[in-house]
Amino acid sequence: MKDDGIKSLAGQKTLKVLPDIKIILELISKGVSLHDTLNTLVEYIETNSNEMICSILLLDDEKQLRHGAAPNLPQDYIRNIDGTPIGPNQGSCGTAAFNNQQIVVADIANDPLWVDYKELALLYDLRACWSTPIRSSTGNVLGTFAIYYNQPCKPSEYHLQLIEQAIYLAAIAIEHARVEEDLLKSEEELRASFHLIESIRNLLENYIVDSDSSQVFEDLLLTILNTSDSEYGFITEVQWMKSGAPCFQIRASKRRFAKAGVHGYQNGPFSEILESGDLESFFDQIVNSGEAVTIGGPIEQPQLCSMVKSLFGKELRTCIGLPINSQGNLAAVVVIANRLAGYSKEFIEFIKPLLITGGTLLKAHRNEMTRVINERALKVSEERFSKVFHLNPLGKVIINFKTEQLIDVNESFLITTQYAREEIMGQTIHELNLFADQVHWQDIVGIARKEGMVYDQETLLQTKSGEIRYIQCYACLIQATGDPLLLVMFKDFTEQKHAKEINRQLQIQLQHGQKMKAMGQLAAEVAHEFNNILVGINMNSELLLLTAENELPEEYRSPLVEIKNSGERATELIKQMLTFGRKKEPNTSWIALNRLVESHQKMYQRILGEGIKFQLDLDLNTRPAWADEAEIEQALINLVVNARDAMPAGGTLAIRTQNVLFTEDQLVREYVTLPGSYSQISVIDNGCGMSAETVEQIFEPFFTTKPAEMGTGLGLSTVFRDISNNGGFISVESQLGEGTEFRIYLPQEQGKTVETHTDALAASHNSIIGGTETLLVCDDEESVLTVVSALLEKIGYTVIKALGPHQAIQALQSHIGKISLLLTDFNMPEMNGQQLAKQLMELDPDLKVILLSGMTGDILDNVDDFELIQKPAQIGLLAQKIRKVLGDEQ
Repeated sequence: MKDDGIKSLAGQKTLKVLPDIKIILELISKGVSLHDTLNTLVEYIETNSNEMICSILLLDDEKQLRHGAAPNLPQDYIRNIDGTPIGPNQGSCGTAAFNNQQIVVADIANDPLWVDYKELALLYDLRACWSTPIRSSTGNVLGTFAIYYNQPCKPSEYHLQLIEQAIYLAAIAIEHARVEEDLLKSEEELRASFHLIESIRNLLENYIVDSDSSQVFEDLLLTILNTSDSEYGFITEVQWMKSGAPCFQIRASKRRFAKAGVHGYQNGPFSEILESGDLESFFDQIVNSGEAVTIGGPIEQPQLCSMVKSLFGKELRTCIGLPINSQGNLAAVVVIANRLAGYSKEFIEFIKPLLITGGTLLKAHRNEMTRVINERALKVSEERFSKVFHLNPLGKVIINFKTEQLIDVNESFLITTQYAREEIMGQTIHELNLFADQVHWQDIVGIARKEGMVYDQETLLQTKSGEIRYIQCYACLIQATGDPLLLVMFKDFTEQKHAKEINRQLQIQLQHGQKMKAMGQLAAEVAHEFNNILVGINMNSELLLLTAENELPEEYRSPLVEIKNSGERATELIKQMLTFGRKKEPNTSWIALNRLVESHQKMYQRILGEGIKFQLDLDLNTRPAWADEAEIEQALINLVVNARDAMPAGGTLAIRTQNVLFTEDQLVREYVTLPGSYSQISVIDNGCGMSAETVEQIFEPFFTTKPAEMGTGLGLSTVFRDISNNGGFISVESQLGEGTEFRIYLPQEQGKTVETHTDALAASHNSIIGGTETLLVCDDEESVLTVVSALLEKIGYTVIKALGPHQAIQALQSHIGKISLLLTDFNMPEMNGQQLAKQLMELDPDLKVILLSGMTGDILDNVDDFELIQKPAQIGLLAQKIRKVLGDEQ
């Protein structure tokens, strides 16, 4: 077949879970009909692909394929192909059964095997058919398993494995059904044979059923000879070959020959003589007619007479050949020789009951042998079923459907439920409280009672310790002797469910983090642009306020102070936006939370004001946490400010610390982070509280419930970001009118100690110290350059202005005299401030440098030993920093 245009299903999926062979073997062992068993198998196979349609055909004795199972094929199509003969060009199934090999037809419309059937197939939109012979344990073809598709396609490795599993299960089911059928027939025939034996027991009192069929023939021959008063005789057992030709084996009586004076005899096959045509006129008449054949003398059958003389040493004068039938089939031929009274019709009628009894005895003997073989096969099958049941990785339990008692369980069930076998056998599922979701369990029982099978039902299983496990279960109703049974199989997917929930929560956190990152980038860009504007506003207002009192009208001074205050407020907002948008890793260390809170309690009280009571509830055993102390300080200040705004009429604010330990299960349900020990800081107020809708959005950037003049919506977003950066997490509980509690959890580690450190002293803004040195000021924004230069000149410095790096280089090269310090912007398009400083220091190694930047958080790790001031800076801080760099520690 050509591959052009044929779609391959390879790679579409991997084989994860094949149909559970336990279910099929259970149906077989409990006597479910072959039709129902094969239907169940087909439906299981079809659940592994939404597109496949499966069919099982059974090969009958006439070499025709008969419908076995195809629940989803059109009924008209099934009727039309039922009885299809097998052959070399009989579609996929007929050819597969004929050749005893797998046949893959990827395109029915163009494959020569389907010439006589393609119109029927295409009528029902069947475009591809892969058929595999179902073989018995001896290799004989029992039928075929076929997969149809509504589009041309080839099987993948997945489908080949699926087909292999299907034909294995189908073969077991078909062979088992036929063994059971033969055994049933054997038992019926055995009962009939005992009745016949009783009626003529006086003739067959020596008959014993044993493992040697020769004994059966010998007893039968002796009885016939004694009854017929013949000189001697023999029996030929008939075995039918696959070609349809008979094969004969002589069975004679030693005792009878001894009585006649013959000491022994030879026996063996003489089918070679028959095949050569020497005995055709005698044995063929018996075989073909099924009636008695008489020979009146040696002349009529010289070859037969010669054979008898050679084998037995006896002359054959006359003889009669009588067929011995077993259930209508020729099983043997008895030859009676040299009867003085001849072979009349009355004699034949007289001897027939013995022949019938002989056939019955022979069949009984064979049935007994078959029963022994079948019992052995059944025992092997039961042992195989027991191994599959008890060693299967799926949990399995067999329940009495009426009393709900546990009949049997496998090892996987015991491992999952934590019970020992002796603890639960005979108990009911209600006494054990096995299925925690009783409503859903009753639904499963109802479906099983109505439909017989239950597929893919999720429910809850309770273990001995009370732990709840999530299971996916299947159930099958088994009609057995006595009360019906319910086979329940389940797969424990508790860990997978937890992992799925963790993944869902992580997806939510990832989306939130991406949103925070985008908002942070936007905030940083906006803040950077505002910085240059604020430099002009703040420093110009400070410059005017430095004007002597007699040179500045008093009525202007108050508005200038208001402008300065507004600018400083805007500066704080910009700092917050820059903090929100920065990408710097936190400066983590081990910090003592109790010490941190206690050292800031006066500041918290000032923020809260006199109308709000402040309380501390600090657990002395609270262990150190690994975090950035500055970020935690800022987070607590934000939470205290929010609590104050939530209590305009007064109230109580409490800060509490303690140790907490989270198990993995708790974190999965609540916070989705790493399990372990955490230090908890709780900020609790009894203010107005929040609705559930507000709590859902509380950490969103720029979300706020405050008036525009009171809040920006960045405070809690920054808190969330800072806590997450430190490996912790934050939660909130609130109800309208009942207050709010924020809980910060920071990771901790036992055995670590906290390094003590002193806080850096903040620069004083009350005194402005100037100087007389020459300073080089560089900035690419002319307005910033002008106002910074003017301020520095106001406090006594000589200032050389440079609008950009190139002018700064030229100024240093052309200036006569000493330039003590370079004050330059960091972020400039031509070259940054650090690069400029290094180039100028090559010309003047004694040059001191201060960098100004509106985004210090991004460059702290790259400024080497240079001093860095964030814009817009107050003139007092700038003046002190200049004196410090120049070596004056005033």
